[in-house]
Amino acid sequence: MKYIRYCLFLLLLLTIASCKDEVSLNSFKQESKLVVYCFPSLGDTTYLRVTRSIPVRYYADTVKIEHVDNASVVYAVNGMPYTATPIGQGYYRIVGQQRVGDNISLRVSAPNAQEVLATTTIPDTVAVTNIRVKPIEIKTDDSTEPEPFMQVMATFTDDASTHRYYAVRVKCTTSATNSINEADFIYPNIHTESEPLLSPLTDIDDQFGFSNSFYDDFNIFDDTSINGQTYTLRLNIRPFVGPSWLNVFYQVELISITPEFYHFMTAINQYNNNELAQNGLSQIRPTVTNISGGLGLLGAWSTSHTQWAR
Repeated sequence: MKYIRYCLFLLLLLTIASCKDEVSLNSFKQESKLVVYCFPSLGDTTYLRVTRSIPVRYYADTVKIEHVDNASVVYAVNGMPYTATPIGQGYYRIVGQQRVGDNISLRVSAPNAQEVLATTTIPDTVAVTNIRVKPIEIKTDDSTEPEPFMQVMATFTDDASTHRYYAVRVKCTTSATNSINEADFIYPNIHTESEPLLSPLTDIDDQFGFSNSFYDDFNIFDDTSINGQTYTLRLNIRPFVGPSWLNVFYQVELISITPEFYHFMTAINQYNNNELAQNGLSQIRPTVTNISGGLGLLGAWSTSHTQWAR
C-alpha cells in the first residue's frame, strides 16, 4: 500500500514539475456571499444560521466567520410566512408546526449582499421495525484478530415509487432498571463491515488512500440497490464499557432526507475520506448547495425509529 502511494506521489510530482500554468487569485470573484444553513423537519421549531463567505484572496487562518445578525429572513411553510427571531451568533429561530409534505421556501437578504433563495419539501417517514441485538465478532480495518461487537438489526420497506435517500443511526442509553431515560443517550460509531448499504471499501480503495467514515456519524445511503424491497440493516457497534449492573438499551433511527441533503453530505464524506485530495493530489468535489445566489443548504428530513431493545 505504501509503495503504491509513493509511486503515485512521485508520478504526480513529475507531472506538476513539467507544467508551468499560472493561476492568479485575481481571476476569482471577490465578493462575499451569504451562507445559509437550515434543516427543517417535523415539529414546531426550526433553526437557521446566516454567515458571510470569505473571498479567496482575503482568506487566512486568522480570519473569523462573520455572523449575520441583521438579516431579513422570510421563511414560509406552504406559502404562510413564519417569524424568524434572531438569537445571536448568526442564528435565527422559527416557531411553527411543520408536517410531512410541507413545502418550505426561504428568502434571506442582508446589507451589502445578494439576496438568496431556496426551497425544499419535508420528506415522508419510512417505518423501521423489528429491532434485534446480538453479540458478534468481526475483524475491522484496524485489527488482525476478530473483536467483539454488538450487532443491532432493524427492518424497513423501501418505497418502490420514488428514489429515496436515507441516513441511519443507533441510539443508546443505559439504566439501572428496566425504565428508559430517553434524555440521556449517545449515538455510537457504526462499523460498516456487515452492512453493504453503507459502502464498505475494497482493498484497492484502501491502497489509494480512501477510507469509509461518515461525517458526524450521520450514516447516509440511497435505495439504488434495494428499490422497493424489504431490507434488514445490520449495524455493528462496540460493546458498552461500564458497570455490569447497568442495562444497555438500543434504538435504530431511520432518517428520510432530501436529495440535496444527501448529495451535500456525500460531497463532505468524499473529501474527508480522500487522503489524496486532502494533500492536494487529486480533485476535490465541490460542496453541493441549493441556495440560489449564495452558499449553504436548505435540507429537510424526517425520522422514524424502532422501539427500544436490549
